[in-house]
Amino acid sequence: MLDLLNFHKIEVLPTRPSSPNEQYKGTCPFCGSEKFFVNVSKQTWDCKPCAVAGNQYTLLTMLHDRCLQKTTDAHLQGLCSKRKGIIPGSLKAAKFAWDDSHRRWLVPYQNGSEFLNNLGAFYPDTGFKIFKSPGMALKLYRPTNPKTLEENVIIVEGEWDLLAFLPHLPEGYSIVAVPGAMTFKPEFIPAFQDRYVHLVYDRDDAGKSGISKAVRLLGPVAKGINYLQWPEEFHFPSADDSTKPGKDVRDLVSHLS
Repeated sequence: MLDLLNFHKIEVLPTRPSSPNEQYKGTCPFCGSEKFFVNVSKQTWDCKPCAVAGNQYTLLTMLHDRCLQKTTDAHLQGLCSKRKGIIPGSLKAAKFAWDDSHRRWLVPYQNGSEFLNNLGAFYPDTGFKIFKSPGMALKLYRPTNPKTLEENVIIVEGEWDLLAFLPHLPEGYSIVAVPGAMTFKPEFIPAFQDRYVHLVYDRDDAGKSGISKAVRLLGPVAKGINYLQWPEEFHFPSADDSTKPGKDVRDLVSHLS
């Protein structure tokens, strides 16, 4: 819990500095009062002036909601100008939220519950790698289908590839992203029961290995599995550096746009 609070710039201190215990106190990220209390062992928090309380999931949801309400089309357009292959509509559909207080973007992860199960963040001035909240389980990224998936499901690597693909998604298809080529956890598998799965992984060795792993795990449950084999003779540049070869969906979308 403390790592999560630190990740989101919420400073708390033990209520008994001479003898740290389960109770911590700090500044409320919502109202600014000094009556924000955290019970580390129970993974709970409460703020007396706000009259709200909850666990890590409700905290992440409220942090995101607060920033989402203040995120404008201009914010989204500004990010797209720095991230080729992505359009504002995709960011809006995925509920990207600009956290002006910390000059960062927040990326929500939701899988059926009304509360977020994770909240990622990245600082555009230093890079676009999305870091997840510590202590929270890694899940599939599925911003447009949080509860159920269509019969046809496209799986890509990472959030940015999903966002680049989203405007081109065929009708009747869902799209999800795995956290990485080789990250396919057993708990991901039930979502693909009786689905036709289409793997669109990166054009590199990790992508090939990831496809093999996904095929092995999903074979017993999926109705069918297809995967993209990048043509050897087809070349396109990286979206971030035109002098380097492209290898993923965002690179391709940027090249064709």
